[in-house]
Amino acid sequence: MAIGSYRHVVRVQLPAGSPVPNGDGGFSDPWIDAKPAIWHCSIDEAAGPQERPVAGSTIATAARVVRGRYRADITVRARLLVGGSRVLSVVGVGTPQDRGIDLELACVEVQPS
Repeated sequence: MAIGSYRHVVRVQLPAGSPVPNGDGGFSDPWIDAKPAIWHCSIDEAAGPQERPVAGSTIATAARVVRGRYRADITVRARLLVGGSRVLSVVGVGTPQDRGIDLELACVEVQPS
């Protein structure tokens, strides 16, 4: 893919360690920015059904395909911050033709709870 196709700028974050108590009886996952934090990529809607059955109901998910230059630090444990308000959780990682030049991610948009 041509470098000009990477029109989105995202912040890559990695887990910072174990979940910490949040004071309300739950836990929060701490995140830190990757180095470098900024990654230029393209974000497109994924094809196919974006609904899945969960516990007797149907949940709609916003699935995305994210493509950019290869980075070894982006794994299924990473997340991408888009525009300061959207969070994409990485659920799949692939390198086209296994050449380590480009990266193709399967992501789902995390809805704030």
